[in-house]
Amino acid sequence: MEKSLLPILIRPGFRNGFRRRRHWACVFRLLAVFLLLRPSLAEPADDGLEYKVKAGFLLNFAKYVEWPVTVLPTTNSEIRIGVLADDPAAPVLQQGLTGKVANRRPIKVMLLKNLSELPDCHIFFLSRAERARVDEVLTRAHGTTTVTVGEFDQFAQRGGIINFIRQNDAFRFEVNLVGAERAGLKVSAYLAGMATVVKPRP
Repeated sequence: MEKSLLPILIRPGFRNGFRRRRHWACVFRLLAVFLLLRPSLAEPADDGLEYKVKAGFLLNFAKYVEWPVTVLPTTNSEIRIGVLADDPAAPVLQQGLTGKVANRRPIKVMLLKNLSELPDCHIFFLSRAERARVDEVLTRAHGTTTVTVGEFDQFAQRGGIINFIRQNDAFRFEVNLVGAERAGLKVSAYLAGMATVVKPRP
């Protein structure tokens, strides 16, 4: 059942504007409920399933964040989602996102050899296995239009844009709207409404 659920949750939306927005709002709610009701996803044995679900979230983050026109100049400019090549989440995200489309823009998964390539990404994900690189990620992302996504305590407060967290043995996510605005990014109200909005440290 779990394997068949994800494709249903991330299927393409309707062409009609209103119905399409309503559809993806429902998708976010369904994905959130799936995470919230599955505390077992936090266990190491289920990392693969966890990152399959989070791949679905990354795809939808790409749909609900607007980048400056200088970054995505055409309607079919590709959206690059990056992850370190040696990150344990990399193969799952690559499999789950390759060939996907966000708002008619093709998704390209970038497996980064090092963090010097981070500014070339529109979205960058760092898993908890790469905790030692958090400071470098935030430093390199500063002043860029990269949506940094992590899963660490205080990641969004320290300058990350989106952060997956655990509360009461369940997964949720935070959004740093101030950080997004400073980076020239516009976060949809649908995305903000599904998240806990946090402020960066002074």
